[in-house]
Amino acid sequence: MATYKTKVKDLKNISNKTDIGGAPFWGDDILGLQINAKADFINTNESLRRRLPLYEYDRGASPAEKMHGSALILSGLTYNSANPSAVVVDSGYFLAEGEVCFYPGGTFNTSSGSAVQWVYLGKGAALTESRVFADGVNKEFKVEYGATAYLTNVGTTGPATEPLTSADLTKDFLFLTIVDTTASGYTEKYFTTDGAHKLTEIGEALTFPAFTDFASLGTGWATDAPLFGKLASRVLPNGQTQIAGAVKKTMSGGSSPEVIGTMAKENISFSGSVNVPIPCIVYDQTNYLTNYQLTVSSSGVLTLKPGPSATFPTALIVVFIDYTMTGATSVFNQSYTYNKTFMNVTP
Repeated sequence: MATYKTKVKDLKNISNKTDIGGAPFWGDDILGLQINAKADFINTNESLRRRLPLYEYDRGASPAEKMHGSALILSGLTYNSANPSAVVVDSGYFLAEGEVCFYPGGTFNTSSGSAVQWVYLGKGAALTESRVFADGVNKEFKVEYGATAYLTNVGTTGPATEPLTSADLTKDFLFLTIVDTTASGYTEKYFTTDGAHKLTEIGEALTFPAFTDFASLGTGWATDAPLFGKLASRVLPNGQTQIAGAVKKTMSGGSSPEVIGTMAKENISFSGSVNVPIPCIVYDQTNYLTNYQLTVSSSGVLTLKPGPSATFPTALIVVFIDYTMTGATSVFNQSYTYNKTFMNVTP
């Protein structure tokens, strides 16, 4: 982690002296103006950069830990992935390891490789400019920091190549997801001031995900198109699981449990293996009944059976489901605060 920049003493305005001339200015005094301005800028943004999440990627049961700090995007670094053979990343500045680094931009060929590809950016070498001084010696006079950049494939166990071989929290990097059909354009938001202010997390908390269709339906079961036309589920931001839809099947009596379908694995938020009861309404072409027993297992299997001492009819039935389940104890610790004065700057 970078240390904050130190400052030098400010110039003092001596009334009727400094402003009319005669003050003994030295070259180092002018340099001090730059030192203080740069320190103020970097220290302000460094305090934001330290609020960014640490980089740590899940690599499976036996991970080789490669943790590092996150760099902060200051400007630019947008990209256009329209042409996979020439993905263009624009120039920009970012803060890493206590210095403002400049990336001049680049073009990457992503036409081959994995379905997800990242570009890593990190602090580069000091780029200096020299001048000949009065003593005739050529000396370094100006300096700026460049950037390192490289492209890597990303698989199920993480990126194929990473900037570090082991954990080092003194190093900062950011990555741009330039190839990904779902996440492109999103991950780099966590390396911005919005990420530092946790505005990205506010968006997640206030965004409800879309429903996802069940992964499969049981034998003979189909969605009821004239009504919902779907059987789907989603996990809400607080961890609850919501199921909604209508399905139908022509029954032939009996009381054996019927597997209606299996939920998509990414839309299940249960703990334990006890079946969760779900209220439902069953229409048997004559009556709307509520005495059926509908349960969902921890693996997302939805099962229907008649009530005690009852049997399925010999007819077409339609099952209506619209229920939100609390299937994990962590949900009870979730809270929301809706404050009407939040970010209200009206005087």
